[in-house]
Amino acid sequence: MEKDFEKNIEDLKAKAESFLSDDEGINKLLNDIKEKFEDNEFLSTMGTDIKLLIEMLMAWKNGEYTGLSQNTIILVIAGLLYIANPLNILPKILRKTIIDDVLIIVYILKKVKSELSEYKKWKAEVNYSPEDNQRNYIEI
Repeated sequence: MEKDFEKNIEDLKAKAESFLSDDEGINKLLNDIKEKFEDNEFLSTMGTDIKLLIEMLMAWKNGEYTGLSQNTIILVIAGLLYIANPLNILPKILRKTIIDDVLIIVYILKKVKSELSEYKKWKAEVNYSPEDNQRNYIEI
């Protein structure tokens, strides 16, 4: 199962690469994520970590934060793509449940933990507030 999971993450990462230069695609993805979180009480409880990932991605997209590796950008987009439009990448028993979203969120957070920590430091050092740029900020 773990090999299948990793392979499917790699497939998602390949799809996510097409978003690197697609501002409209990233904005649509983030709006889809926002709607999914608004519609799901359990997911909304995980909002703090996801919000930070989205903030980090938006700060990168807007050219405000340049401390991300391309691999992290792709991985975060891949995770958000999955959450917005789940694929059947997990065993049948877990499909159509919230568990698959949680597993993806936990997996992505684990993989980008160090870069998320660096983003938090940068945010504190420069007193960055995504609300300062309202048109590019999505509240979860």
